[in-house]
Amino acid sequence: MRPANRERDDLCFELHFAADLAEPGVLDLLQTALVTMVPGFREAVRVLGYERDRSAISVDVQTAGALRNAIVAKGTERGTTYKALAAGSPPTHARRLGHAMVRATPRAYLSIDFDEYVPCQPMGDKWLFSNNVGGTFGPQRVAGLARKDWVQALVKGLGDDPRLLWGAAFLRSEFASRNLHSGADGMWALGRDVRKSLPGVFWLNVFGSAYVDLIGSERLRNAPAATTNVLGNNFLVRAYAKPEDWSTDLGISHQRQLVDYLGQRYFYDRSHPDGPTVAPDFGLAELPPRRSFQVVTTDGKHFTPRS
Repeated sequence: MRPANRERDDLCFELHFAADLAEPGVLDLLQTALVTMVPGFREAVRVLGYERDRSAISVDVQTAGALRNAIVAKGTERGTTYKALAAGSPPTHARRLGHAMVRATPRAYLSIDFDEYVPCQPMGDKWLFSNNVGGTFGPQRVAGLARKDWVQALVKGLGDDPRLLWGAAFLRSEFASRNLHSGADGMWALGRDVRKSLPGVFWLNVFGSAYVDLIGSERLRNAPAATTNVLGNNFLVRAYAKPEDWSTDLGISHQRQLVDYLGQRYFYDRSHPDGPTVAPDFGLAELPPRRSFQVVTTDGKHFTPRS
């Protein structure tokens, strides 16, 4: 599938860790990487709870732990509605989790999720990675550096962490083509269930030790039609030179070769969504099926959202 509109094709990345990011460690490495490896996030760094948060926290990235402390503070803020609901129906146990955004330049931001549930959290009938560092970049250049180089520098800066599980970087159009359902019944991501498989192979792919053990280090090291970097015990595999290449004939060919060589069973396949898959054993229980319900629109149409 080819993108119909590239006027706003953001470059995105996501890195998932087997660690509670609210604890010292990964976010402190992120702060160091932002200061030493990539431009644009060294001054005027702000942490927000949401897109239009007017009470953003300014961060001095030269102060140890400042970024992590601001992210945890913002991520655990709760509004009056939440507090009222929690008072009426208190949770059965305390659980620290939250989300925050890190910004320094327009149309470029990092997104952080932290959770005491490690390495995954239940979501409906699926298990999703729970502690994540991601980012979205609209402009072609971020603080004078090509966005693809910015992303690669940051991914490499965090990619050798032994707590890393898996990560990827892709244009929004690439992910939409392979992993996004959009229709009258709604929009949601496909292929995200840690118990079954990884979402797919994209422009950049980072495999932590659990997936290196599953797929095989030699297989990753010798992957065809790709550039492979060894990052500690992890592997960074670039499927094609530029993120825009995903929709070219050569990019499509390279991605197909790479999936076939590594093993289709490790990755979600939109054309065969119910095909056999294999994933690491993280000790995750099978979740009960999601309850289904029917929606009736104002014009009398009926449909059942995903189950």
